[in-house]
Amino acid sequence: MAHATSLPAAPTKTLSLRAALARLALLLVVATLGQLAPRPASAEQALHQIRLTEDIVERFLKAQKDLATIAHKLPSGSFSGDGGMKRDVRAEVLAIARKHGFKDFAEIELVASNISLVMSGLDEASGKFRDPAQDILDALAKAEADANLPPAEKAQLIKDLKTALAAMPTLKFPENVAMVKHYLSKARKAQR
Repeated sequence: MAHATSLPAAPTKTLSLRAALARLALLLVVATLGQLAPRPASAEQALHQIRLTEDIVERFLKAQKDLATIAHKLPSGSFSGDGGMKRDVRAEVLAIARKHGFKDFAEIELVASNISLVMSGLDEASGKFRDPAQDILDALAKAEADANLPPAEKAQLIKDLKTALAAMPTLKFPENVAMVKHYLSKARKAQR
């Protein structure tokens, strides 16, 4: 997994702003990757993407409401497999999944992962979607063109950005953006 290098103790004025912005961009990418659950078993495996439909999203939202009622019983972290759940809690989770038309909790996580992928590139203020991989490509181009970065730091930053780019899935179903935006809008209206 990509990691940001630590900030130097006494950066020069030209290095500090550029390096800090580049590292911030990398940290945002890493944070976004950390939100995409469930995690693949290996780095070579990509997020399994599905086409989100109204039916799937509505069933997912209803399942989330039911899961919220037992959230205090759930272990923290990912629930892929059994996530360390006790047998009775695992049975409750499975019952909730099946009640809402999912085979198991992994299918609910799959929907959550696909929604998270869209959310990671959605600017809530403007409503516009930008593939997070494009942000990494832009940061990579800037890093490669930056003549003011020290060679070792530049090489490490480029390596980290390439690692992040390799791990970042690109959106396979662009129509998922409209679906997520539609339900995000509904959620905001319901909160008012």
